[in-house]
Amino acid sequence: MMQSAIECVHQSLSVSVFSVGGRVLVKDAQLNSEDTWEVVISMASAALGVPDSCCMLLTQLGNFLPASATADDCGSLTAVAVQKGRVFSSHHCRGFSYVRGIGSTVFWGNVPESSSVQAQLKSGVQLVAGTSTSYAALKSDGSVVTWGNAHTGGDSSSVKEELTSVRHVVATHGAFAAIRQDGSVVTWGNSWSGGDSSSVKDELKTVQCVGSSRSAFAAVTDAGVVVTWGMSCSGADCSAVREKLASNVRLVVGTSTSFAALKHDGSVITWGTPCTGGDSSSVKEKISSGVLSLASTSSAFAAVKDDGSIVTWGDCDAGGDCSSARQELYGVKSVAGTSSAFAAVKECGTVVTWGASASGGDSTLVKHDLCGVQHVTGTSGAFAALKDDGSIVTWGNAREGGDCGSVREALLR
Repeated sequence: MMQSAIECVHQSLSVSVFSVGGRVLVKDAQLNSEDTWEVVISMASAALGVPDSCCMLLTQLGNFLPASATADDCGSLTAVAVQKGRVFSSHHCRGFSYVRGIGSTVFWGNVPESSSVQAQLKSGVQLVAGTSTSYAALKSDGSVVTWGNAHTGGDSSSVKEELTSVRHVVATHGAFAAIRQDGSVVTWGNSWSGGDSSSVKDELKTVQCVGSSRSAFAAVTDAGVVVTWGMSCSGADCSAVREKLASNVRLVVGTSTSFAALKHDGSVITWGTPCTGGDSSSVKEKISSGVLSLASTSSAFAAVKDDGSIVTWGDCDAGGDCSSARQELYGVKSVAGTSSAFAAVKECGTVVTWGASASGGDSTLVKHDLCGVQHVTGTSGAFAALKDDGSIVTWGNAREGGDCGSVREALLR
């Protein structure tokens, strides 16, 4: 893990931050006696070039220092700033990818065998995306490493020369889309799943982000325009709402056959198969304003509003009905989905789940471990929660990542 030593002098609250190699990151920063370790975390993370949420403090004995604890409470000590790892997945795939601070990787669940590219996954990995049977890792130099089923994107040799200066990678069930630094998009994999974007190539310029359904992609340009391609029955046909998608769109999220677009004014536009979330008329008023973010399962959507509440629609059996958890769904900051369940992370660090029990909708077995949670992500059948102390809690279908016991030691390194 990327680490930095932090020396704290209690009497003067003077803090100096060093990298492992001895480089000074912060020198003699003066803190007030009431300042918490969050102040130190902010300085350390800024020097490391990572978000505050990706950095934590440990004592030399390995004890976790909560961000809310004051430096005065802890006295004089030398601590370590550790860049946290990140967990990646989506409900298209059946396994999790953990990327450590130094960019090495750990996989668990039903993940394609990666021995052929193992050397390339030992460092520099920034993120990992997965289709149903293949994976793609984005590296810090902007290159992309792929493995798994050649027909679903595991073989990227046909676009090898184009996969440079990549800043993000997204997957459908059977294809990948890579966004380059110049805003262009490179696609590969099953052509019926969005692997062929030639029909919209001229429109895929200045792309900011890309969303995906089972077999279609939806890109958002810097002008807020949505461009779709792939299978029409998976949401690639947005003709019914095209005018509403011609400006001010911020991001797009997909179920298996529908999309939802969040606009800059906080409203949401949906299209695609009605029963998988394409029809949002039942919650039209609730999502006409104040929406901050969107999440999806294979056939339902969840919107997080600016008051911390949740709005759901789509297949009731796949998370579209959150009435069973309604009393707990307040103060929500983010939501993630598996194929048929949702998990909401609250501001207090606890997690609320609903939907199909077998796909992570029932988290009672790990309820007491779900505290201090910062982020949750889901495969097709399981969830993984990353806690503020860097530990990971999993639940749901064991074969799809719900049991990380086989890699627990590796996750602690």
